[in-house]
Amino acid sequence: MTHGWRAFATGPVDLRHDTRKRLITEPEAVSMIRRTGSLVYTNSENALGFYLSALRDARRRRAIATLKDKHRFRELLASIYPELAFREVPLEALDRVDPAGLRFPLVLKPSIGFFSAGVQIVRTRDAWRGAVQALLREMETDRLNYPATVLDRRKILIEDYLDGPEIAVDAYYDAQGKPVVLNAMLHVFPCEQDTRDILYLTNRSIVESVRRDVDALLRQLGALLELRSFPLHLEVRRPETGAGRVVPIEVNPNRFAGWCTTDLASFAYGIDVYECFLHGQAPDPAVFAGDDATYGFVILHPPAGTRFPQGWTVDPHALTEMLGDVLELRLVDHQRWGILGIAFVRYATQEEAQRAVHIDLGALV
Repeated sequence: MTHGWRAFATGPVDLRHDTRKRLITEPEAVSMIRRTGSLVYTNSENALGFYLSALRDARRRRAIATLKDKHRFRELLASIYPELAFREVPLEALDRVDPAGLRFPLVLKPSIGFFSAGVQIVRTRDAWRGAVQALLREMETDRLNYPATVLDRRKILIEDYLDGPEIAVDAYYDAQGKPVVLNAMLHVFPCEQDTRDILYLTNRSIVESVRRDVDALLRQLGALLELRSFPLHLEVRRPETGAGRVVPIEVNPNRFAGWCTTDLASFAYGIDVYECFLHGQAPDPAVFAGDDATYGFVILHPPAGTRFPQGWTVDPHALTEMLGDVLELRLVDHQRWGILGIAFVRYATQEEAQRAVHIDLGALV
């Protein structure tokens, strides 16, 4: 990490000793946020509330609020994607919506969300009631421990479902407003009904398949919101039908891929995404033309619909034996977060990598 950075911890965190030396006080953090020209990166969406409370730049506040709220984001892009249908409904009114007035297939999800919580794909009118009940049940749980600025259960977005592969992109706007793409990752799902964030993959083919179209989209978005010195995590789909352009699903403001999974770029290509943002640098295109391997991160969920046993601890050796060529394993408190952690893994081929989405961690219990 660059020598000039400083950090403010908005809550209890476990930091390395050399990182603790760089911690600053809350008044110092507020002063830096309000200083013209300061570059601010929020490592966790849990920090967004503090950042917005300190921020005095009205244009940047509007941009963050628009990007974080999926309904406002759809309204912003309606002139570019007029073919997409969407509407917002209060959670308590969702079960009173008449599906006869909806266009299927569609997606249900919180207007302000994270970690794919509450996302339901609904293919037909007959499946509507079951999907609504499943979403309502999930919104009643405490499975995800995030503040309302990160996951707000009060409003639900209903929007068109887009076919085609889903790609996540880490990028930023430099001081002049030029977008810089840092990495692109294919989101692999176990099946259409299972929308959890489990497996993301990157290789040179995945990056090159979307880089040009994503750059064009980011230029349009940057012009609408006047974005400068702004990191983001973008999710897009390339529909099977249409003009071939990518269509944005959502943009997460002021950060790259969550839970530090953006580090996949470092394992795959040697790209330090934080250095790139803080120094206004773009990756050398040659780094994406490296080996033919596929790199991925696996978010270690229990089997669908279950939790790991209370008080249970995993054997890291057994876990890495199951996953394969593990480059780094980061375990977390599964009783608090509902997952074991995150593994960064190298695979010989993309076909081999995609099978990792079906790994049964229940075998370790």
